[in-house]
Amino acid sequence: MEKYYSFGDKGSYSEMASKKLFPDKEIILLPSFQEIYDKVIEDKNSVGILPFYNTTTGLVPSFKELFNAEFNDGTLELKDDLSTLVDIYYLDITFDLIHLKKYENEMNIEKIFSNPVAYKQCTNYILNNFPNIDISKDYLIKGKEFNFCNPKAVNELFNHINNNYASISPSHLSDEAKFDIIERNINDQKDNKTYFAAFLGKS
Repeated sequence: MEKYYSFGDKGSYSEMASKKLFPDKEIILLPSFQEIYDKVIEDKNSVGILPFYNTTTGLVPSFKELFNAEFNDGTLELKDDLSTLVDIYYLDITFDLIHLKKYENEMNIEKIFSNPVAYKQCTNYILNNFPNIDISKDYLIKGKEFNFCNPKAVNELFNHINNNYASISPSHLSDEAKFDIIERNINDQKDNKTYFAAFLGKS
């Protein structure tokens, strides 16, 4: 039985891309690139889907290291000798700055929750508008391994109820019933895209 592994949490861009690539398949979400890679290499009936390139930040370091990958002129090469590229898909990536709805009239932002990758894609906006702000992104580190999932940054608003906290949120998670949208599309590059690779283990 084929299994389809992708990275992150429910609601992540990785899950969204995986469902676009394999709309009728159950997507199993795992917390690390390494775990997905190992599953697919060990089980030849499985498929992995991972983000590998963003137009703002470039080739994803974890992907490059695992696959000995190169991405030039729109062509992805996997040189690890263990995997085979199946398909590539890209998503337009947009981020909003959000705040809990119940505090929309009391906003005095002191802390912004973000994952490290989202922050890199919105750095200029944050530094220009909140130059002295506390950016809380280290809470997503597990040991030596980042968990880059955006939904966690959004959920931190509920885990730390405070009228002075905000979060960098993927636009599709910016539910106006729950959140006050401080500003939409805050990513530095407005034509911001992330590319995802589907791969198999070589037989």
